[in-house]
Amino acid sequence: MVEKLTSLGAKVNECSRERQEALLEVKETRRKLAAVEEQNYRILKQKDAEIQHLQNCLLSMPGVQIPISSSSSNNLEFSEYSCEEIKAANFDFSDNFKLGEGDYGNLYRGKIRQTIVAVKILKETAFQGRQDFQTGIDILKVVRHPHLIRIVGDCSERGCILYEYMSNGCLADHLSCKNAFPPLPWYARFRIAAEVCSALQYLHSFMPDPIFHGYLKPHNILLDENYVCKLSDFGLFRLLSKDVHSESEPKGAFFNMDPEYLRSGEYSTKSDVYSLGIVLLELLTGKPALGLVKEVERALQNAHFDKILDPSAGDWPFAEATQMAYLALVCTDPERKKRPDLQPTVMKMLNQLRNMFAATNLGRLVESGGKSEPATEEIQVPSYFLCPILQEIVQDPYIAADGFTYEKEAIQGWFDCGHDTSPMTNEKLGSKNLIANFSLRSAIRQWQERGHILDI
Repeated sequence: MVEKLTSLGAKVNECSRERQEALLEVKETRRKLAAVEEQNYRILKQKDAEIQHLQNCLLSMPGVQIPISSSSSNNLEFSEYSCEEIKAANFDFSDNFKLGEGDYGNLYRGKIRQTIVAVKILKETAFQGRQDFQTGIDILKVVRHPHLIRIVGDCSERGCILYEYMSNGCLADHLSCKNAFPPLPWYARFRIAAEVCSALQYLHSFMPDPIFHGYLKPHNILLDENYVCKLSDFGLFRLLSKDVHSESEPKGAFFNMDPEYLRSGEYSTKSDVYSLGIVLLELLTGKPALGLVKEVERALQNAHFDKILDPSAGDWPFAEATQMAYLALVCTDPERKKRPDLQPTVMKMLNQLRNMFAATNLGRLVESGGKSEPATEEIQVPSYFLCPILQEIVQDPYIAADGFTYEKEAIQGWFDCGHDTSPMTNEKLGSKNLIANFSLRSAIRQWQERGHILDI
């Protein structure tokens, strides 16, 4: 009996020793995998930097058109993920993968199903509960617009949202030239202003209730590989708890937020108009929001507005810059009822500013005194090249039942909002079927091949 017990004890000890060795092997394997992943991450960052450098060179040459390509995340269908999957995507929220810190959560770069994504981790005290969170996500995941970042997944267990990854950072980085991001030229700023307004207008038209952005600021205006802007953090009002909304000083967005909302706690579409006005002033001056409205007002009154225009943007067209400044001041009127509507007032004026230079042939530059100046010849953009909703040259034209041709993503987004009427005539549509307009697509390509610039 003693011998059997001794033998069993020896076997137990042997098994225990082998188990410890196996655990050590597992830990060593994990360490090696982490080291390999970290090395791959550094290589990927280096390649991103090289690509960004090349794109920055192209961006500094306004006559060069960068073709629009779909982000790799566009191939990722919306999915729900477990907390373990989210942790594995960025090595348990490692600081090496952190993209930024916000008022209501942190943003991480992650890799899921061989696709790079941005993972927004909301603070545990920020969201109201799993059911309310999921209800909000169900609404936001169908929101589609060319200038809204796409939600590709979520984790209700942890309260996090997965977005498509944007390789060129945020507008704030470019305005401050932070993290080696280059300044944006003035014509790109006019375009971005119109794109932001277009996205807000779409959110406000959502049915049955409008979606407020709520936190519009340069940090939430992201730029993709082609410097096309996309808004992030839209709709968080639907997800965050009332305690979060009642915070007296939301640090990052405080000076961009509607003063009436800060006083009353009541938000409206005109609150987003106020934030848009502040963003317009930041685009013009490159200055932070604090005290910016008063500074621009004084500059205009004292006839030295040209002195506060951001010099890193190049030689501003003064009349048009002044026009946008006055529009921004109207948008930031302290009284909400005095602010203009996005449609048609603000959208129309920003589109005029953007299209004024999108229609100009910037391909032929005249080198003068070390400066590159755009040629003076202007090219008229045919009106039927523009999407009636976005007022931008269509890339993927489709005909709706009302006979008008739209950008496919824009008209599809209109339908997804619950509309069954024509955006142009307001009459009920016989169907929601769409037909590709190959002839218009061909005409636009031929027009482009003749040397006209479609996207600046």
